[in-house]
Amino acid sequence: MFTLRAAVMWTVNDFPAYAMVSGWSTKGYMACPVCKEDVTSGWHAGKVCYLGHRRWLPWDHEWREKDKEFDGNTERRLRPREWSGDEILEQLNRLDFAPFGKTVSRTRPSTHLNWTHKPMFFELPYWSKLKLRHNLDVMHVEKNVFDTLVGTILDIEGKTKDTIKARLDLERMGIRRGLWMNRDSDKARRDLAFFSMKPNDKKEFLKFVSSVKFPDGYASNIARCLRHDIVQVLCKFEMIFPPAFFTSMIHVMVHLPEEALLAGPVNYRWMYPIERLLGELKKSVRNRAKPEGSIIEAWVQYESLTFCGMYLKDVETVFNRPQRNNDGGMRNEKLSVFAQSARPFGDPGRGESFSRNDMEVAHWFVLNNCDEIMAYLDEHEQMMKREHPSHLVARKHRELFPQWFLDSVNKLKSSNSPTYSDELYNLAFGPIRAELFSGCNVNGVKFLGAARDDKLCTQNSGVHVPGGGESTDIDFYGKLTTVVQLLYKDRYQVIMFKCRWFDTNPNRAGSVKIDHGVLSVNINRTWYDDDPYILANMASQIVYLDDPKAGNGWKVVQKMDHRNVYDIPELCCL
Repeated sequence: MFTLRAAVMWTVNDFPAYAMVSGWSTKGYMACPVCKEDVTSGWHAGKVCYLGHRRWLPWDHEWREKDKEFDGNTERRLRPREWSGDEILEQLNRLDFAPFGKTVSRTRPSTHLNWTHKPMFFELPYWSKLKLRHNLDVMHVEKNVFDTLVGTILDIEGKTKDTIKARLDLERMGIRRGLWMNRDSDKARRDLAFFSMKPNDKKEFLKFVSSVKFPDGYASNIARCLRHDIVQVLCKFEMIFPPAFFTSMIHVMVHLPEEALLAGPVNYRWMYPIERLLGELKKSVRNRAKPEGSIIEAWVQYESLTFCGMYLKDVETVFNRPQRNNDGGMRNEKLSVFAQSARPFGDPGRGESFSRNDMEVAHWFVLNNCDEIMAYLDEHEQMMKREHPSHLVARKHRELFPQWFLDSVNKLKSSNSPTYSDELYNLAFGPIRAELFSGCNVNGVKFLGAARDDKLCTQNSGVHVPGGGESTDIDFYGKLTTVVQLLYKDRYQVIMFKCRWFDTNPNRAGSVKIDHGVLSVNINRTWYDDDPYILANMASQIVYLDDPKAGNGWKVVQKMDHRNVYDIPELCCL
């Protein structure tokens, strides 16, 4: 017997609910529940706005001395103080709140700041010791920040913060003269701001957004800013947008990195799973006169099916069904090329063929990328260097190695060498035939040939391979065209990708462009047309996006993360 105890780690709720569970009102001049009374706020364009993000910059940062670029003042203050749970509890115990229930309303004293009540959570003995008690909901924050930012840049009526009141507010503050109202005689008009898009630019932007296709199973991985990055971003916003832009949702972004450091990944601290569950519960309501009863009946059915599914081993359930992109798992073969986690599928496209020359090219790539036979490759290469001039070594090595390797393995077999194995012999014997497919699941990721992929609303044909051999500083980018399964004796197989490789040689003009760290490739220029094959497990998936700045034929390369796929480093034994 033991005593099971439960603990409340933190709360997850939207901003209005944050005020109810924390006791600190999220409205007014002190709306930030983290900065509390030390927040920098003011009345701008008919509402309370929250500025002063230079306070989080280093003390000697040059932006602290600038005034006209910001709100007209220099910044000498330090960042707001962080209150501990014990200090907050002590402060709440000194305040006299009105009793709960219907009582005569009274004005909240100034000593109460934004406190409305003492939360019941403080009755928990450990609550005041927690570093993080209430989470800012990233889901609602990112939604509101997106609406504000995009609405202002696209100058959407009702969404933009660049209003007439905001322009008049800039005049009152005496800053950013270029954004003041343009007055002609007795009329005043609001010209388009430099940060807003013109009509033609909007069309190009929306055209680009509509052309974006993400991979199947894509997991959003918007880069999370570190503490100093988000501060600099907000400070740059203050130099670009009017003060009316800085709502409470914009301001609380400065606290999100701190919460991530304290509580870890945001996946367990936002409202997405809760909102999805509420959506499922709403769908279960068939009788709108009895919503509670409908939800209960649906939940009983769900619990019953879940319970039964745990004991039905011969029936496919949520507990035993294969993953979405099932790759068949690792094979037990000893040679790495035979032990791939890959499962091809789908009929090849029309006109796809695989000649004898293609078979030889693919088999040569397999031999060159099998770690277990590197010693044979090195030995034969040294032999070719002794027997042929330097300009013929590579060609002779490629032409003569397959037969020499087979003869060497046969000698091992006849002498009963312990290094001999059936796998080694089957590899040396070469592939018997090949089968073509249009798609393949590799290491939990779905890849599709370009011909099939172009017809879908997702993009799964982008392929990236890090540079290797003599091209360690050049990464290879291309598109999958065909999946090839080489079949060897005794049912051994090797899965390969035939790709169309884009020319990424940085020494060739018009091949690649790097603009602000963003790589663009010219898809009209290709290379390695005679050597297009790679092993399936070498490929990592990427996405190509249109590059409006570079023009037609140029694509921006974007690497992606996938759900339930984790890049865990291997631990080497010392």
